[in-house]
Amino acid sequence: MFEYLNGKKPKRLLAFCIFCLCIIPKLLAFIYGCMDPFTNSLIALGVETQINGHIPLAPYTIAGTWQTHANFISSRAGVISFFVTLSSITGLSISCVSHFPIPGIIYLIVSYVLGRKIGGVILGLLFAVSFGFMWQPTLTTSSFGYQSYGNLLQILIIFILVCKLIDQNRLQREYFILIILAFYALLQSYYMAEFLTLSIITIMSFLLLYSRKIGLGFQSRNNIHYLALCLCIAFLAFDSIAYEFLEGVSFSLLFASASEYFSYVSSVIFGEISTAQEYRPYTHPISKCIDLASVMITWVIMLSGIVYYAYDMRRHKSKSQFNKYGSIYIIVLSLFFTFFARVLIYASKGKVSIGWPLQTIIVYSLIQICFISRLKTKLKYALPILLVFMSIVRFSLIWYDQSMSMTANYNSLVKPSSNWIGNNLYSGSVVSSNQISAEVFSILSEFRKANDISVNQFGNDAKGILLYPEENLTKIFSLRQYDYLLLSKSFENQPIYGGFWGPYIRPLGNKLEVFNNYTRLSKIYDNNILFLYWFSDVSK
Repeated sequence: MFEYLNGKKPKRLLAFCIFCLCIIPKLLAFIYGCMDPFTNSLIALGVETQINGHIPLAPYTIAGTWQTHANFISSRAGVISFFVTLSSITGLSISCVSHFPIPGIIYLIVSYVLGRKIGGVILGLLFAVSFGFMWQPTLTTSSFGYQSYGNLLQILIIFILVCKLIDQNRLQREYFILIILAFYALLQSYYMAEFLTLSIITIMSFLLLYSRKIGLGFQSRNNIHYLALCLCIAFLAFDSIAYEFLEGVSFSLLFASASEYFSYVSSVIFGEISTAQEYRPYTHPISKCIDLASVMITWVIMLSGIVYYAYDMRRHKSKSQFNKYGSIYIIVLSLFFTFFARVLIYASKGKVSIGWPLQTIIVYSLIQICFISRLKTKLKYALPILLVFMSIVRFSLIWYDQSMSMTANYNSLVKPSSNWIGNNLYSGSVVSSNQISAEVFSILSEFRKANDISVNQFGNDAKGILLYPEENLTKIFSLRQYDYLLLSKSFENQPIYGGFWGPYIRPLGNKLEVFNNYTRLSKIYDNNILFLYWFSDVSK
């Protein structure tokens, strides 16, 4: 195959065919209506913007999981205005526009060009295939949400940094300004991508300034430390997320999350399905094996590659041979340390974050500078091809696994019941799974009732509501002041997501029928797909 790539025309044709193959997961996600549940908050805000004629700040005054989330992201005016403008230009509804896979396709194009810049056409194709068949990027970039918008801006900034550092070992004025503008757009879209981008650039500036002192032997004339300083000032001056995070940080949750992370790893290694189920709803045994193998190989490559290249740079005194790959190594280290920062951030909020899509850049860049650029045999491509093959198999298993129930086609399933709620209910509080409640919220915004009916996800109450006796449900509903319980027929044979980050509940099976016997629940809607129960609270 690699001899076939020697000619320009065959190379371009093969590259085009492989790239088209990478788009298939995005198109599948589009066809089956897969969408990140958080995008529903953006849809609701877009509807509110069209109704009011301006972008509202924290428009919802009632308490609810999704009302709270929508208020939180309402300050990100850039992505909301872009969303509404796109809807106005195309003449399509906000909900329809939200399913466009445009960010995912652009993301693939940028990842291919980025990989090609680092190591040539083959590495570019490896980047494209890996990002194309990785589940998380497919989920977060196949819909037009604030995460897809922010992640796209993030990889564009990384692409600019890689290009300028590799070619000129400095950042020219026009690119300096371009990155500042892109970062400001990030500030108006996705807070996590904004912070991680700032972390990458800040860590990179320190590594470039002190690379000689820490023994990397890398001489830099770069002015990136001025960029880092400028972005830090903008972040602290115009975004309150850092201060909100510091106020809510919990070291007890940090240690608890670390314990949960090791529990997850050990459960997968030793086959403790019940424990692993808490962190990912595995229903296919091979899916666990592929997950474990991918995680292990990724970490082995990252740690061994970083240590080996650092040792090699210290051992060689010649600086010239490290010009290009030394720049790449600095970027790899920046991404690596930023990954740890990301893990700590989520852990301090009690969430187990076990992966990051940009790990792909770290892994394949290290393979390029440590193996592909040094070895002459064609076997040097064996490891990256193995990783790509595992990515494709992993995606295929997840697609057909029941965990696909997380995002697929919820709009068409939930819309009839949401329309009924919008037409017949005027107040109250509805609770359901993460995805169903998200869809209900966005549809209720079209009825202009998102400020009248509180919409909530099960969250940490999932077990108490779904698995324990009626007394537990009564206690939770009275405490949370829930009025309506929305259940799905799919809960019989598909995992239930209490929240996006869990907990995950195994399929209920026949247990779903038990709710019909609860004395405090009365079924008021049933279309054989979703069931709506009214909870009679005697204390009211």
